[in-house]
Amino acid sequence: ERAAGEGPISDATGLSRAYAQGDAYTHGGTTYIAGSHTARDWWDDVTKVPFWGDLRKSQRYQQAERALDKNPQVTRVVGHSLGGAVALEAQKRKPGLASRTYGAPVFDPLGRDSGAERYRNLGDPVSFLDRSAQKSIHPRPFSSFSGPHDYSNLAAGQRSEGLAATGNRDGSVG
Repeated sequence: ERAAGEGPISDATGLSRAYAQGDAYTHGGTTYIAGSHTARDWWDDVTKVPFWGDLRKSQRYQQAERALDKNPQVTRVVGHSLGGAVALEAQKRKPGLASRTYGAPVFDPLGRDSGAERYRNLGDPVSFLDRSAQKSIHPRPFSSFSGPHDYSNLAAGQRSEGLAATGNRDGSVG
C-alpha cells in the first residue's frame, strides 16, 4: 500500500463509502452523508423528517456534525435521502458550507427553493415533493434495491476535490 492522496472522486463513490462506514465519509473538502439504513435511521425518518421534528436530534445529523467538527477544511456536504436532509440542515447551520443532495425528502411542492444543488430521479417516492431539484430519468431504475430512489446515475458525474498526492524521487507517492 502506498500512502497517497487519491485525487477527485465521484459523489457516487463518496456516498458508497459513507454507506459502507455507516454514517459519513470525508474526502478532501467534502463530507458525504449516508441515508437511512438502520432501524434508528428509519425511526428518525418517521419522527424528524422533513418538518415534523427536529432533524438535529437525529442520529445521522449528530454523526455528520461530529465529522464536520473533526474536519474544518470541509466546504461541501453531499447527502443521499436522509443524508440529503442532514446536508441541507448542516448548510443552514454552518455559514459558507455548500450542499449537494440526491433524493432528499424536501418539501418544496411549488418549486420556489433554489438555495441548494439538489437532484432527484423521476418516480422517486422520497423526493417527489422537491420541485426545485434537477430531475433525471434513471436508465435502469430496478438495477438496485432502491429503484428510482438510487443515487448512482445522478452522482456519477459529480466530483469532489481530492487530496493531493506528492511524488517522491523513487516514483512512489506520499
